[in-house]
Amino acid sequence: MRHVFILNPAAGKGDEIAPLRSKLESECKRLEADYFIYITQAPGDATEFILRECAEGGMFYGEKCRFYACGGDGTISEVLDGAARIDGAEVGVIPKGTGNDFCRSCTPAELYFDIEAQINGTAMPIDAVKYNGKYSANMINIGFDCEVVKEAARIKRKPWVPGGLAYIFALVKTLIRKPGAAFTLSVDGGKPEHYSLLLCAVANGPYCGGGFDALPMAELSDGKVNIIKVKNVTRLKFLTVVKYYKDGTLPDRKTADTLCEYVSCRHAVFEFDKTQAVCVDGEIHELDRLEIDVEPGRFLFSAPRGAIMGSALDGAAELRAGV
Repeated sequence: MRHVFILNPAAGKGDEIAPLRSKLESECKRLEADYFIYITQAPGDATEFILRECAEGGMFYGEKCRFYACGGDGTISEVLDGAARIDGAEVGVIPKGTGNDFCRSCTPAELYFDIEAQINGTAMPIDAVKYNGKYSANMINIGFDCEVVKEAARIKRKPWVPGGLAYIFALVKTLIRKPGAAFTLSVDGGKPEHYSLLLCAVANGPYCGGGFDALPMAELSDGKVNIIKVKNVTRLKFLTVVKYYKDGTLPDRKTADTLCEYVSCRHAVFEFDKTQAVCVDGEIHELDRLEIDVEPGRFLFSAPRGAIMGSALDGAAELRAGV
């Protein structure tokens, strides 16, 4: 198998690529692994690189490959968007972004940085979310959550702000402005309904925003997405529940029904009242319409050997990958 490491130099603080590349080279040589390292040049380059080099005449044509996304959730999304179109291609992750939310479904976190564990990992099928013809790995955010991500991207450029704190600062600043979203939504072919909400999230995995357990019921291999619709409540009301939104206990609160609605589905269509900022795995897109389809087991995720994949990958039991 060819192990292809795709490094995003813009991920996180942008200063960890050189040490990571050196580590990858030394470890792969020690392990006698067949490897290749590619550094992306621009947004979307990871997807284009995979499709180009796996096509006839490309350097990986006809080879069994595992593509490692070395960056944040946006890099994972790009790598998935390419690998999901290549039969038998696997996807691994070395988290180097700010949020790294997709990776929170796999523990312990340090195994992501154990190159030997990565090389010896085992791939398993998990769902992909297709949106407007592209693929998402983790979560799509609309409204308040999306604005927090936009603000966090600006804040994290400041060298004195740790990546995790960037989301907290962004949350406070966005709360002052309290943006929302208005749209018509239909799920699984049902009757369209109009909403004016504080936020809406469409989840394949449970985490967003650098560790917010927004949809704890979301599972990466259940063939569905989970949608949360949070009503346009007052700032004070939102502040009283944000900690429950973060720690994953909001659905268990007695007052949950007065604050939000949950639905699971395989197909959803959003028609926005006006062009809307939509956050897909940490990357911002301006959209008028969003169509979502779940493709069960569409891509092969390679967890590091010894990693424990919890309920986010298997609702029945924990799975110790590669053991």
